[in-house]
Amino acid sequence: MSDFRRDVHRALDPLARPVLGLHSRSMAAVRAKSVEGVERRSRFGWVAGAAALLLALAVVGVFQLKNGALLGHTPAHPRVDAGVWSEDLTLTGDVRAHVTSTVANQGPVASSCTGKTSEAVGKYSLTLTISTNDGVWQFNVFVDPYQGPGTYTISADNPNSPRALIVDPARTTGWHSGPGDAVVFTVDPTAEAGTVSATMSVPYSPVASTTPETISGTWSCRTSQ
Repeated sequence: MSDFRRDVHRALDPLARPVLGLHSRSMAAVRAKSVEGVERRSRFGWVAGAAALLLALAVVGVFQLKNGALLGHTPAHPRVDAGVWSEDLTLTGDVRAHVTSTVANQGPVASSCTGKTSEAVGKYSLTLTISTNDGVWQFNVFVDPYQGPGTYTISADNPNSPRALIVDPARTTGWHSGPGDAVVFTVDPTAEAGTVSATMSVPYSPVASTTPETISGTWSCRTSQ
């Protein structure tokens, strides 16, 4: 080998060898970047996991709330009036009873009361579903015109009001008040209670006997919605 070639090899030889300091620094940078990447991925995974957990809890919470079970709380349902009202009425005739309460509503066979809305419409209607010696019957009083709480009775000026009627739920038989019958109906200041005394001598149908029905005592109701 010529002296020129030896000089060239000597000059290039250091460049071919690894530079220890530079190599160490490069490897350290690579490791640092790798650790940083892992940490970033770890932090991202933690955040994503936390978000997923919060979303899952939210979904479960909505489901439980919808089913009324969130935190063990059951939403209260609005109270529905079943039509069971306190009464103290005595019924005589072919159909007899001492009535202490109305019968719970069963579909169309239900008690009803215009109550607090009556004065605004100028009419009062009360229907009581009651239990008797002959099964369930309905007693009805109708006042027209109605001018607010007070006493209403048949008079020469208004011979058809108040009217009283007792009938079986199928409307096949019963009795109602006629022109010569005494009907006295009172409504107290609550518009949901009072007294009644009525004779019902007119058969509602040919199958009803001619024995008059009478009813007397105190009544109560709740204004129907």
